[in-house]
Order: sequence, then structure tokens, then C-alpha cells
Amino acid sequence: MITKDTSGEYINEVKKSYERISELLGSKIDVGKAGYVKLINAYGSDALIVESARQSYKMEDAELTEAKIDNMILSMTRNGHTSPFEQCSITFKIKMPIFVHRQFSRNRTARLNEASMRYTKSNGECWEPDDHTWEMRILSKDFDESKEDSIINEMEKSNKASVEVYNNLINEKVVPELARITLPLSSYTEFVWNMDLNNLRKMLRRF
Repeated sequence: MITKDTSGEYINEVKKSYERISELLGSKIDVGKAGYVKLINAYGSDALIVESARQSYKMEDAELTEAKIDNMILSMTRNGHTSPFEQCSITFKIKMPIFVHRQFSRNRTARLNEASMRYTKSNGECWEPDDHTWEMRILSKDFDESKEDSIINEMEKSNKASVEVYNNLINEKVVPELARITLPLSSYTEFVWNMDLNNLRKMLRRF
């Protein structure tokens, strides 16, 4: 519990956490040819997590040092006492293909806002396999690797044909809400993704 005696130490630890966070805001990791993950906001601190955990026992400890905070964070992580981590949250801006987003959004503890192609026009960007991402050979032991190039070409042709139909519909003044149904699942989408630290940790452990 934060008391008059401990409030100054608590505030100092919060400031330190936010200083570390502010250094990372805006950090961006490129994924593939066009995707990315960008950190745009973070709320909370190590001190907030510890203060939340101490409420379980109504602890009034006059000493809230950085070492004690680190030790409590480590102890809670090791012992699976992770609900206090839900006091903190992280917000990313993410760009990925729609077919990946479909699976990604199955993590229902997140809050997200996606760019809507009802109101905006697609730029026609589509995910396409390359030497680094092509994994069909490991999906089926019966796959004939000699057909790899021709299959990739077929996928690229399909993407381009779908985008061409979409652009023709837009040029004919068909509303984006209707024209978008011709776009493939490989089209890129962008969204803002917010999740508390506990559930984000659980999600990442599954990957």
C-alpha cells in the first residue's frame, strides 16, 4: 500500500520506468517485405505491478527499493503469480497480411482498431512468398519441390488479377465497401493493438 512515507520512492520508481519506456516509443521492427510492428504507447511500471501485488496482503512497507521491486517481479514470474502484470498494457501499430491477422486476432484479450477498407482504398499490397518465407516443402512430405517456382508464380498472378479487378471497380466508382470483396486474403492490413502485459506474455509464449 502506498503511504505518505513510501509515496516518494514509488513515484521515483515510476519515473524510472517511464524513462525506459520513452526511449523505446516509436521503435519499429520490419517484418518481411512490407509488414512491421511499431511500439506506440505503454502504460504502467514495475513499481505499479509490485504495488498491485502487495495489495493482496495489505502490505505497508516503508522500503520500496529498485532491488526489492526487481526481486518481487522475478519471484512473481517464476511462481506464476502474474495477475498484477495486468495493471500494465502495451500498444503497437502492426501491419500484416489479412490471413495472418485472422489467426492473430484469435487472442481475444486484446483491444484493436483496424484500418477499414469500407472507407479507405487499398493500395494493392499483397504478401507473396520468397526464398525466406516459402515453407510449403515442409507442410507436405509429398510436395514436389520442382514445382515451387511455378506455384509461386501462380500465387503472384492470382494476387495481381484480384488487385486489378479491385482497381477497375474503384475506377468505375464502385464504393470501396463493395469493391474490397475482390481482394485476396494476402492483402496487407494495418491496426492498432493493445494488450495487458500478462496476456501479452501468455500469447508470446505460444509462438
